[in-house]
Amino acid sequence: MLRRNIIQGIREFKGIMFDFVLLIFSASIVGFVYGSDWEYTQFQMMTMLTVVMMGMIAANVSLRIFGNDRVVFWRESSAGIVIFAYYLAKIITNAFELFVYPLIFTTMIYNFIVPLARFQEYYLIYMLVFFVNSGMGMLISSIMAPKNALLAAVLFPLVLGGFFSGVFPALNTVSPFLQHLSYASFSRWGIEAITIKEAAAFPAYIPTETVLFSNGYENTLDEYHRDIRWLIILGFGFRILALIALHTVNRAKRQ
Repeated sequence: MLRRNIIQGIREFKGIMFDFVLLIFSASIVGFVYGSDWEYTQFQMMTMLTVVMMGMIAANVSLRIFGNDRVVFWRESSAGIVIFAYYLAKIITNAFELFVYPLIFTTMIYNFIVPLARFQEYYLIYMLVFFVNSGMGMLISSIMAPKNALLAAVLFPLVLGGFFSGVFPALNTVSPFLQHLSYASFSRWGIEAITIKEAAAFPAYIPTETVLFSNGYENTLDEYHRDIRWLIILGFGFRILALIALHTVNRAKRQ
């Protein structure tokens, strides 16, 4: 099964090349809009744009992991295939996307906006954002038909990443209910983590607490570690839900 998935991945070479072009194009948009001369007051909005872009790309490219083989999966599942083995083979053969796609995106973004924090710090956070949203894409493709899954893979990262990021509207201006709901937002944790690392590299004369943390984000190393933990939790959470969906959704078609 693993060998078959590897061969299938090689056959999707054109799709992967298109993904690379999409990553470069998306990063270039941010670069052309903000460049390397961005103002400190623009940082969070710029970061939100990059994080949401990474999330939308991750969710969409991950639709094919389970979505392209729905009929084959139903047929083989009815014949007694071990669903966890199928799931694990898919995860392993698509693992390179988790490392390569964020690397391409981070390289482009980093050279366009020229931030102060280190490259590896940006790469880690973008990789975790990809990790969360690729899991979301797997879940969507497991429970929705392809024609609906594509729209959902755009809307869900956009809504979770845009409206619940804590940037606009600011986290400290929304109701406690929405603040708790933002725990499910990958961009809240991703943007705060990037902001903490970037603020640590800012010149001493920049009032970072006023410029970067007036929206309710917190600027401590403990909060950074919390951000990383939440991204990991969300990523695994979506993957577990995708596995459950493979077991439970469309059972009638697997009889």
